Amino acid sequence: MIAGYNEKRVADKEGLARFTGFYLFLMSFIVMVISIIGMIFDINTTIPYTIAVVIISIRMAFGHRKYERKY
Repeated sequence: MIAGYNEKRVADKEGLARFTGFYLFLMSFIVMVISIIGMIFDINTTIPYTIAVVIISIRMAFGHRKYERKY
């Protein structure tokens, strides 16, 4: 999720760490909830997994810009 991290471009390391940590935690929580729902109702959860991971990944990719230095 943080591929391409360049320490020189980051203005707020702590903010970036909190932002990334929060969204990774959120992603893992949502995946666990989807898994539990899939087990309880015996349904295929491939599409909800994919949608959740893609949406959160896109949010993280665009949100990281807030913590970069402006050149």
